[in-house]
Amino acid sequence: MTRKEAERRLQDMTKGLIEKMTPVLFAPVSMQQFATTKDTQARGPMWVSRTVFSKPKDPTELKAVVREALGDLAPGRERVGDFSIDDVKVQWTSFKPSSRAKEPEPSISEQEKYGGMMQDITTDIVALYAHGGFYYSGSPASVRGITLALAQETGGRCLVPEYRLSPQNTFPAAIIDLLLAYLTLLYPSESSMHAAVSPQNIVFAGDSSGGNLVLSLLALVQHIRDHNNGRVPFGGKMVDLPLPAGIATLSPHCDHTNSFDSHRRNKPYDIFNLDLLPHLQPYFPACDLWPTSPPREDIYCDGPTLLHPLVSVSTAPSWSAANMPPMFFACGQENLEDEAYYLSQRAAKAGTIVQFLQYDALPHNFALFIPRLPQSLHVLSRFGSFCREVVKYPGGLESERKRYPADDAKFLGEPLDLPVSLDEGDRKRQMQEKVAKRKPWTGPVETANL
Repeated sequence: MTRKEAERRLQDMTKGLIEKMTPVLFAPVSMQQFATTKDTQARGPMWVSRTVFSKPKDPTELKAVVREALGDLAPGRERVGDFSIDDVKVQWTSFKPSSRAKEPEPSISEQEKYGGMMQDITTDIVALYAHGGFYYSGSPASVRGITLALAQETGGRCLVPEYRLSPQNTFPAAIIDLLLAYLTLLYPSESSMHAAVSPQNIVFAGDSSGGNLVLSLLALVQHIRDHNNGRVPFGGKMVDLPLPAGIATLSPHCDHTNSFDSHRRNKPYDIFNLDLLPHLQPYFPACDLWPTSPPREDIYCDGPTLLHPLVSVSTAPSWSAANMPPMFFACGQENLEDEAYYLSQRAAKAGTIVQFLQYDALPHNFALFIPRLPQSLHVLSRFGSFCREVVKYPGGLESERKRYPADDAKFLGEPLDLPVSLDEGDRKRQMQEKVAKRKPWTGPVETANL
């Protein structure tokens, strides 16, 4: 099969995926949220244990530290509204080698499930995983295919928070939930099922919008570490807030303004052949949740806040900082390609170990949407092996930039060099121009047969 034939085959597969997903992606936000946030019983070779990470008895001081950091990072018109620190539901996931395919979840307590998990794991690696879903949909159950593959590859556990969703909960609610999850991993209460986890055993991981959230969490932790003596109030005392061992993302969303050229260049290959995401289209159906009252420019935040470096995280100053943990990025030939590449190369320029993999002629988050594809199996293997190596042998990792052509059956890869300028001033100007054109989404103004 020639390269063009292989690309055509993958594009035909993406067209079929678009036809299948369109009715779902263009359903009202409330319907999508209802359908995707349901918890389901786990089946097959996995342990799943559910618990709640409780907020501090008095979160006032922690909230003040976070608010100061968010303000420090937003010198312009970006607005950070009031936010709360709440309890967070979480799910632990690991591989269960004794299970058969489709074996039902055992009818035992969550504590007993966690005990079984701890007997079966072979390493102390914990991936703090954020699911994708446009910031308004998805759940720990929706990414079990990825978290199971990750746990199996690492021999460890995944912790998936049920973070607060938009549009009900705007930025920075989801990041606050992830911060609470990270702090509780490090400093569990006496009633927690788990023992304290060393930061050297923790990897931040996520896909799509979840990739944005873990990158934002990392940038927030780095800022507090370097500007607040690396300590925060938690559990009634001052504790260290260290960086994790590494961070790994699949198709991360890094620029809410859609200002990079790949949004135009890669349209033929992606599942979103649109200038704006589905929920911003003029024919997207309204519901009780969306548009908001008053209407705003984005489902995650208002227009000016799109420029906050923990929203459009590609511009966060952290990527130019020294001593950042190793980073892994993987994406298809998709709309979000350039923004992830821009962030990764800023980090690489500052001396961070960065691995960036691109798969030709494949759409956004293909490992989730087309899990049995050879490229999906390959990227999940690389995803998991990075998380394992960054904990077990961090000094042995090397930077790489590779693209995998559609006909690369052996996954040897070729050098990757995308036409993305690292000029930060030029990038911010383009983002500001995009935001200036955004209008509040007030509901559908035209209809279409989808």
